[in-house]
Amino acid sequence: AHSCGLSKLDNGVGVAAWSQNTALVSANIKERMDEVCEPTLITWDLPVRKSRTHFHNNPSTVIMLILLAAIFGIHIIGIVLLLVATIDNAWWVNDNMATDVWFRWMKTNGVWNTTGLPTGSHYPEDYLQAVQASSVLACIFSILGIFVFVAQLFTLQKGQRFTISGIFQLLACLCIMIAASIYTDRFHIDEDKKLGWYGHCYILAWISFALTFISSITYFVLRKKTA
Repeated sequence: AHSCGLSKLDNGVGVAAWSQNTALVSANIKERMDEVCEPTLITWDLPVRKSRTHFHNNPSTVIMLILLAAIFGIHIIGIVLLLVATIDNAWWVNDNMATDVWFRWMKTNGVWNTTGLPTGSHYPEDYLQAVQASSVLACIFSILGIFVFVAQLFTLQKGQRFTISGIFQLLACLCIMIAASIYTDRFHIDEDKKLGWYGHCYILAWISFALTFISSITYFVLRKKTA
């Protein structure tokens, strides 16, 4: 009887120990599962919070993007005005005549006919070629400047990004100023102002001079700020 009681007591202790071990194993498995799943949630959440904080704490980045968009728009407008001033036929006009730096159009019986530019002392050929060359060079320099502006944003380091674009715009500014100045000083100086007046291409040439000058100065200022 005494041995039977000891056997039953040993069986009860064994069952209790087995139950305790099972509970510990289950707790360990649950702990491991929590450790595995928790980093996944943190990994997906952290980048979003970081990007939002970076955006809100850097308003200077937004201001720089606005300035770049504005200078790009001014540059494009300047190119368009230069092309119109060089190609269109309205440097000197009246009701029946329109003259540019390439041809002259005469209105006869309601029909516009192309004729050559006049010759003589009041229309010197060498100065005319200087106006033509300067106008074309202004367009070329300004177009090269916009391509360089886009390319240097991704290739050059800070402090060097806007120098080349500023130089190209300054050259375009000088060329269109030379063209408009020569045309003002050497052409139509002896003609009656009642028979003709400066057309919109002549005016656009001076406006494009102002825009290219402003954009060139802006490029050099931005270069100093980003240095």
